[in-house]
Amino acid sequence: MTVYRYFAYGSNVLAARLAARVAIDDDLGTAVLTGWSLRFHKRGRDGSAKCDIVSTGNPDDRVYGAVYELNANAKVSLDGIEGAERGYTTLTLALPPFGPVYFYRADPRYTDASLLPFQWYLDLVIEGGRQRKFPADYLQPLAAQPTLPNPPRMYDYRSH
Repeated sequence: MTVYRYFAYGSNVLAARLAARVAIDDDLGTAVLTGWSLRFHKRGRDGSAKCDIVSTGNPDDRVYGAVYELNANAKVSLDGIEGAERGYTTLTLALPPFGPVYFYRADPRYTDASLLPFQWYLDLVIEGGRQRKFPADYLQPLAAQPTLPNPPRMYDYRSH
């Protein structure tokens, strides 16, 4: 069976969130993508900002994430959940020591720098980073990210 290595950089860094969405074959650990930057500008279906990463070419920029192994069925399911080809596209690159990994990139037609994430979403991103012991200098700016107040009816984290 085909296995895919998935680099998660947003709310899916939190293993419990991803596991509630799709079956994880293996959690391979933490990874750093240099020359990229994390942004909250992808327009979500709920109208709030979701994570995206952009290539900056600056070796001082970095995005921390988790690398998971997913089987083909899990990848197809996650593509549907994440909106592959409906807001996100997939990109594959070599990420030492993991080899080729794929990740989701926001289609520029679905980005808006004026959007803010809901607090619940940012909390998932930060909790995933804490779970993986990302450096404080990476987590501190995330904690300072402005947010929207949570909606009156909280979203189930498994569905967004």
